[in-house]
Amino acid sequence: MKPEQPARGSNPVTPVQIIVPLAFGAVVYLLASLANRAPEPMDWTKVPSIAQLEDETARVAAQTLADLQVRSHANNLEYCGYIYRWDGSVKASSPEVGNAFSCESDFGANSNREVLATYHTHAGFDAEADSEVPSDIDLRSTISWQVDDYVSTPGGRLWLVSGENEQAVLLCGPACLAVDPAFRDCPGDASSDRYDLAMLRARARTGLERC
Repeated sequence: MKPEQPARGSNPVTPVQIIVPLAFGAVVYLLASLANRAPEPMDWTKVPSIAQLEDETARVAAQTLADLQVRSHANNLEYCGYIYRWDGSVKASSPEVGNAFSCESDFGANSNREVLATYHTHAGFDAEADSEVPSDIDLRSTISWQVDDYVSTPGGRLWLVSGENEQAVLLCGPACLAVDPAFRDCPGDASSDRYDLAMLRARARTGLERC
């Protein structure tokens, strides 16, 4: 069958005339979608592993906490201590044993050691505890002492709590260190890689969504 010829004097629509509006419409739709799209979740894979930590104090603290994680989870206890310099080397003190929510280390008792930082674990997973970030008490203590603190969590996060900068900074994301077998992701887990005192106090006041 022969194709139907357009009526004389009509203006037939060419393929180019069809494609151009369609392409323009697709671009408009894409831009509108991007404008209304929710923010992307944080990509924790971009947070370095402990092997990539450049600071020697941070590496010693991270390795010490890595060695304590399984014990801390199994016993549901916090372990704590301090990092110090001795005879040119950076070392970690033997850990003290606390309870499920706190631990005290008397780093001032060893005045012949140059104390560089403290460290502590956050015990085992507890759905009622805000344990995936340092507490406001952790940061207040660090600001008061002006000694940095390294904190590990049941979900395997590693935090630096800086007294000088007055903030907690994530050094390594989830599962960077050993994870408590009972751990599960909760809506209230760390949503930022940096917290100041006001932010941590707000978390303490509002509480967490239930897991």
